[in-house]
Amino acid sequence: MAYSTTTNTPSTRSLTTPPLLFFFPTVVAFLCLVSFFSSSTAFSSESRLVVSDQLSSEAEALLKWKASLLNYSVAALGSWKLTAASSSSAISPCNWFGITCNKVGSSVVEISLPKAELQGTLHNLTFSSFPNLLRLNLSLNGLTGPIPMHIGSLSKLTHFDLSFNNLSSVLPLTLSNLSSLRFVYLHANEISGNIPLEIGSMKNLVVLSIGWNKFIGLIPPVLANLTNLEYLYLHSNEFSGSIPSEIGDLENLIGLALNQNKLSGPIPRSLASLSKLEDLYLRENEFSGPLPSEIGDLQNLIDLTLGLNKLSGSNPSFSS
Repeated sequence: MAYSTTTNTPSTRSLTTPPLLFFFPTVVAFLCLVSFFSSSTAFSSESRLVVSDQLSSEAEALLKWKASLLNYSVAALGSWKLTAASSSSAISPCNWFGITCNKVGSSVVEISLPKAELQGTLHNLTFSSFPNLLRLNLSLNGLTGPIPMHIGSLSKLTHFDLSFNNLSSVLPLTLSNLSSLRFVYLHANEISGNIPLEIGSMKNLVVLSIGWNKFIGLIPPVLANLTNLEYLYLHSNEFSGSIPSEIGDLENLIGLALNQNKLSGPIPRSLASLSKLEDLYLRENEFSGPLPSEIGDLQNLIDLTLGLNKLSGSNPSFSS
């Protein structure tokens, strides 16, 4: 904030004003200015202390998680320390590998450690210590165990990538607390169970990629609530039942992958409403009946796979 100081100087000054009375207001004004700047300095110092405490808490949480990893001495985490080896000078966590802070260096906004050879769990990564985290990328590592329930404390998270690990158990219901999430990549893990119905409240999702896991059960119609969704990848799981006709309400959908599941029944005509659809993967399921002729009207469709199903009839002609 910029401060401006305005000085009101009278155009004429009475020659009869005693010197002491003229000098007194000047002294008072000077003392007020000193008091103002002293209090401002104290306030700034206090603010820096609060900021420092926040970053210190985040550094402590990162070091605690590092210590819990099975191979905490991996090269990627070599810079994760508070002081330099050659001196006692402090190292800001903002300078650690894979860590990005906000512009003023007061808080961590990104943890990005893909292909860092990490092995261990997420249990000791205290997510509540990172109130300003926007992006979390721990893909292509050897992480195991469940996604902790306390993931739901990352209220500002927009990018979430834990793909290509060995994570297991079910999706935590608290994932739906992350209302700012736009990109979710959890493919290529060992996650099982049903898709939680609560996921239908994540209205800002653009990408939901959970293929190559062990999900079971029905594809929930509440996914149609994700009106901003552009890519829905549910392939290579054990989903059963039919494709909900409500999926046709996802008017922004560009890619839909349902291949390699146990889906059955007819392919719904509502998929023809996905006017922006470019990729539709349905192969290796148990779909039956004819392919709706309306699918041929999808002018943006580039790639369609249907093999290894129980479809009958002829394929529709596609518009050029």
